[in-house]
Amino acid sequence: MTIPMDLAAPDASIVIVGAGLAGVRVAESLRDNGFEGRVLLLSDEPHEPYDRPPLSKDVLLDPEREHTISLATATDLAARGIELRLGAQVVQIDRAAKSVTLVSGEALPYTRLILATGSRARRFALAPEPHDAVHYMRTLDDARRLRSWLDGKATLAVVGGGVIGLEAASVASRLGKAVTVIEAGQRVMARSVAPVVSRILEQMHVAAGVKFRFGATISEIRSAGDTLEIELGDGRAVQADALLIGIGASPNIEIAEAAGLKTEQGGIVTDAYGRTSDPAIFAAGEVALYAGASGLERQETWAHAEAHGSFVGRAVLGDDRLYDVMPTYWSDQYDTSLQVAGRPVGEEDVLRGDPASGRFIVFHLVGGAIVGVSSAGMPREMRQAKALISARKCVAPVLLADPAFDLKSA
Repeated sequence: MTIPMDLAAPDASIVIVGAGLAGVRVAESLRDNGFEGRVLLLSDEPHEPYDRPPLSKDVLLDPEREHTISLATATDLAARGIELRLGAQVVQIDRAAKSVTLVSGEALPYTRLILATGSRARRFALAPEPHDAVHYMRTLDDARRLRSWLDGKATLAVVGGGVIGLEAASVASRLGKAVTVIEAGQRVMARSVAPVVSRILEQMHVAAGVKFRFGATISEIRSAGDTLEIELGDGRAVQADALLIGIGASPNIEIAEAAGLKTEQGGIVTDAYGRTSDPAIFAAGEVALYAGASGLERQETWAHAEAHGSFVGRAVLGDDRLYDVMPTYWSDQYDTSLQVAGRPVGEEDVLRGDPASGRFIVFHLVGGAIVGVSSAGMPREMRQAKALISARKCVAPVLLADPAFDLKSA
């Protein structure tokens, strides 16, 4: 790897917008791979970089867990020559001058600019705002606010049966709250798990007392003091002391659009190396719509943010290896940790194990080949299944379903 000449200059500066997981990994990767110039990491939040997945789980359950979610302290970063600026919101990119302007008015020059701006919680138009009972889950402050509001409250309604909604529902149920999940589709996590896995998760929540309203549209949300009444399209109503909106995320692409960078499908378009339509500007993590093997791809997982951040840091410095990381994610609900690798749904989905015991694995097949797997409580089989995915192995479904069949032999 040969570092570009302008990045080897004494006054070279790389500015990273966004201090989430992808941004932090970009900064660390730059130092790990020999960049000696200035590295400036900008965060629009007042908190030092922290991990987001625990917000809807551990942090919502117990305030003492907050100390476990740090990604890096300012001291840690400074020791590696990485400058962290908190509360530093970027409002403009001047591509001609190669500088970014902060909300304070300060202009910061760059030799390379990395956009790791992540996403924000998607707003629900019918939800009254501002309202103390209406909540979203994306930041540490969001988790603190919902946790505080739930204290002393009895009921929680969740709009959206996706990962965030179900994780928060499991925590609220464990805290003794009566929980109702309102889902427009016909099953939970429909975009991210196979139907058989949806059924397993739904049964787990129902056993814990969670109620579901599937195929439900919301016609109105009325405020009654500190509580809310959610009227559904079929005339039924759900009363709740707190309402959590979990209907997805919107990538933060506005400053890229304003600067004239190419964007599509809600992401910043990049080549295979994270380079945008401006060769001096890169995008990393979930905001990047990158050129993958099958076209433009965008992933919203923790594993992708970590891997792609490190990858882009290397690519900026001239590493020409392509991004080749198997998509993976996990979700902790009650005592079950669901892990998914590869494609989450196949033409055929084969169940092995006993979901009631909390130990199962589902193989996702396309054209007879294993293209993905979803699992809980079976780490050895999960490791073996990932190897089968990488090799695109074809194994007879009857064998995959048989607990006595040794996956290693395949």
